[in-house]
Amino acid sequence: IDVHCHLWTRDYIPEPYLADMAKFLAGYKTGQGQPTTPQQADREMFPLFWDADGSKLLASMDEAGIQKAVLLPIDLGLCHGEAERTIEEHNRHLAEVARRHPDRFVAFFSIDPRRPGALDMFKRSVKEWGCRGIKYFPSSGFRPDEEPALSLLKQAAEWGLPALIHTGPEFPPFDPQLG
Repeated sequence: IDVHCHLWTRDYIPEPYLADMAKFLAGYKTGQGQPTTPQQADREMFPLFWDADGSKLLASMDEAGIQKAVLLPIDLGLCHGEAERTIEEHNRHLAEVARRHPDRFVAFFSIDPRRPGALDMFKRSVKEWGCRGIKYFPSSGFRPDEEPALSLLKQAAEWGLPALIHTGPEFPPFDPQLG
């Protein structure tokens, strides 16, 4: 089981984050002796990650002998500006992909807990959409051990659902003090 997978599409990621990531990737490739502009990184590298229906992920899972994967959305809206599509749409989309492939995918819910209505959306994600856990990404600007994040963790614990908290060092554009 791969417990940390994403299905990316451009419309779920804030453009300011993508611009910062393109600069980071261009700098990295240039440092490796492959001169690259941020525009080239955006045009040539990002499409490699786009996988709206999970077909690329399924193929790589099959190749690696992975039976099941946990799909994790990420809410970058409060720290990097809102994406074209909402975090609710992102969560619902991954839940739908998991419903289409129940033997291969499990959907977790994710939201920046500082968003108004975060707890209500978490409850809907489990009861209506079929999400089976929660993912936190504190590098987006919150602490998982303080309110309002604790209310979501308490709800997950009450239901016996797992919580995945992404911690550790982060690269720009995230604040390394938050990871």
